[in-house]
Amino acid sequence: MRPNDQRPPGAPRSALAALLTRRLTETYGAAADPEQAGRMAAYMKGVAPFLGIRTPLRRELSRAVTKDTPAPTEADCAALALRCWGLAEREYHYFAADYLRRHVSRCSSGFLPVVRHLIVTVPWWDTVDTLAAHTVGPLVAADPRLAAVMDEWIGDDDLWIARTALLHQLRYKAATDADRLFAHCRRQASHPDFFIRKAIGWALREYAKTDPRAVRAFVEAERTTLSPCRPARPSRTSDRGEIHSTPSWGWGRIGGMSRYVFLAVPSAVADAPKAAVHAVVHAPAALDGARS
Repeated sequence: MRPNDQRPPGAPRSALAALLTRRLTETYGAAADPEQAGRMAAYMKGVAPFLGIRTPLRRELSRAVTKDTPAPTEADCAALALRCWGLAEREYHYFAADYLRRHVSRCSSGFLPVVRHLIVTVPWWDTVDTLAAHTVGPLVAADPRLAAVMDEWIGDDDLWIARTALLHQLRYKAATDADRLFAHCRRQASHPDFFIRKAIGWALREYAKTDPRAVRAFVEAERTTLSPCRPARPSRTSDRGEIHSTPSWGWGRIGGMSRYVFLAVPSAVADAPKAAVHAVVHAPAALDGARS
């Protein structure tokens, strides 16, 4: 398939994917906790049903599922991911996202259409962000020609595809293409959706760890177009009794602009990755099982 092919991919034949899927459904199914599942589904806004397996146990079970299995081919990765995404419960999607993260180096640029399909299928931040930073990012880094696809994705009508374009360089550090990052942020600076605005801030905040002057200059130059999420005083107490402070040069508008921070009240934390929130908060127990 072409790197930006938007047709639904067909699942390749794969004995390894069949084996892993059988092990996975047996192992995860035996560990299901209906009471916890309800809390986890509610915490993730009902985007998908859950089995109710908390993250530490899920990771332990995943190791058992993959034990003594060979390294996958690209076809194996595609087959497994598509099989897992075809199952209803969210933990199966987490397993596939983690598996791709571990084996993305075995995939070529031709794998990108599969990832796009996963991004837009049962989309929410919990899977999209993992795929963006840990699968799409490495694919683009391995084949710079895919950067042009990211330039297409940033203007996509699907907000999760645009969010992926914003976040794919999240772990690049000094290898970040700053011009492209800033161009992407500028392209979506006035976007009305929370998830796009937050992705812009997250991407800028992460790159600021590498080049704070460049980020500060960009934000100052774009101060009239960048859209904040929610204004806040320098510090305040949430309705859960936690104190949240704004960093010295802000988040949503960094540098000489008004300081913004996402308030870590339960609804905000449920809608955004912990890494994108300045304050470190203790999310409800449901998140422990719902987020890698």
